[in-house]
Amino acid sequence: MNIVKWSHVLYVGLFLALLYPFCLSGDAVYQSSRFEIQAEAAHKDFAKGIAKPLEVRLADLHRQIGIYPTQSAQFIIVRSKADYQKLTQGKEGIIQQSRAFYLSSTRHIYLRGPEQVTDNYLKILIHEYMHWYVDYIFGSAPLWFHEGMAVEYAQQMSYERYYHFLRSRFIGSHFHLNEMYYTYPKSANAWDLFYSTSAIAIRYMKQGKHDAWQRFWNNAADNYRHAISNPHADPRSFSNSLYVAYGLSANAFAEDFGRYAKHLSYQYIFMAINALVLALLPLVLIIGYTIRKKRLRSMPDMEILSDVEIVEEDVDGRDVRE
Repeated sequence: MNIVKWSHVLYVGLFLALLYPFCLSGDAVYQSSRFEIQAEAAHKDFAKGIAKPLEVRLADLHRQIGIYPTQSAQFIIVRSKADYQKLTQGKEGIIQQSRAFYLSSTRHIYLRGPEQVTDNYLKILIHEYMHWYVDYIFGSAPLWFHEGMAVEYAQQMSYERYYHFLRSRFIGSHFHLNEMYYTYPKSANAWDLFYSTSAIAIRYMKQGKHDAWQRFWNNAADNYRHAISNPHADPRSFSNSLYVAYGLSANAFAEDFGRYAKHLSYQYIFMAINALVLALLPLVLIIGYTIRKKRLRSMPDMEILSDVEIVEEDVDGRDVRE
């Protein structure tokens, strides 16, 4: 009898745990063919205000990639900080400390309220949408590709991140793409390098390889359409699109990117010298000013003439003196 009761409790607890994320959402504040935003009353006005610029950015994103989803993404602004902490409890540290995250099991995007976020909220929305979008197109893709697309298209690859990547790569601290396939690094200090490496890998796929980048997405689009019409045979393979476009397996691409990143790291020397020059420039100006001031002080003073005859010429040609 006790076994039956405890099994019931276990099933109910498991059901409530699975149901909990859905209980955190509010009303559907905004709906369109691209996305839906759910929020509580306190966040409704904010959600409505952010929806329009998000529509514009996602429309541009779809045009660039060339794949238009037939489903809409679900954004849920979690009602409180405590609820967000409960939602992320037991998950990876990077999710617990996040401002938002995409949960593949529910295909929902959960976000902290805007009062808890100091960064650009629109960029956070686009970042998380890219996870949904990549998951929607491929079903499964490497984590570095997920984060690279998210950082790149949310425009979160700052100069500081790029400089940090070059410096880390130059001194030998770096990630191989094969290490970035399924999991995040455990150390929080390595998360930023993980993001920047991922974004630069995406740029490597794009820059100087425009035709290959276009083939990649054309192949992904063909596979996606085939999967829609043939749900029992899902050919949405990231590796297949990569090979068709670049002629490289995922492992070979990782090696190729590693060589590119090593070559790229030598930019750090040039950037470090420039940074040193800029840092020393104020000191150089102060020293120059001090030397100039000393030289001026050492110069003899000009004699001041007090009694000067001013000679003017009259109309008649005569000298007029005062």
